[in-house]
Amino acid sequence: KKDSMSLVELDKERDNALVGLFTLHKGFAKIKDRDLKEAYESLAPVFKKYKDITKHTNAVATAEIKSLLKTLQEEPYQGAVTSLGLMPMLTAVIAAQADYDKGEAEARVAKSAKEVGKTKQLRNEISRSYDLFVRYTAAVAEAYPERAHLAKLLKDLNTIRDSKRRLVGTNKKIKTEEVGEKTA
Repeated sequence: KKDSMSLVELDKERDNALVGLFTLHKGFAKIKDRDLKEAYESLAPVFKKYKDITKHTNAVATAEIKSLLKTLQEEPYQGAVTSLGLMPMLTAVIAAQADYDKGEAEARVAKSAKEVGKTKQLRNEISRSYDLFVRYTAAVAEAYPERAHLAKLLKDLNTIRDSKRRLVGTNKKIKTEEVGEKTA
């Protein structure tokens, strides 16, 4: 949960950097200077194409941000970015994306490092506890025969135990038959 929380924060920082870049670009829409207007208009289709990046899932947003960054580093867009002075915001987006990539990689490593295979161990512990409980119930039912509810509980527990054994035994029998068929 800690890793996912930091990814959420990193995604917000990345989104804020993107919003800053898009807002700064949009600020040049009303400028009359010919060079700035040309630079704004050359970048307008690119920014229009990527305007909804922050609304996408993290994986899609990551792919689109990387595509946007690659596009903005090509000519003629690189010259327009320089003309409009968008380089500091573009650098902020690049840094935010790098931080997000690093956080995502750490989260992936932490997730893969978790121990797997605890299910069998836990099942064995629960089975031992259950067996102990059944033995205890049997001893108490034998010690106090006047308490009919204990005898009924023991009978019900034995019924459940037998049905579970039949189910488990059935699976083993089927697996044994399948192995026999495969080797034949």
